[in-house]
Amino acid sequence: MAGDVMSKGWLALLVLVEVGFGVFLRLIISFAKEEFTPVTDVMPKVIGMNP
Repeated sequence: MAGDVMSKGWLALLVLVEVGFGVFLRLIISFAKEEFTPVTDVMPKVIGMNP
């Protein structure tokens, strides 16, 4: 019984990691597509020193 619970826990963890990684990857791809500006233009906005 304990082993069954353990394997289910690992499966849930694996699914959670895969889903989280998929969302993270999709976020990066969408960000790269939308914000395709040079780093010099993005960095001041991120820091909060936009002109």
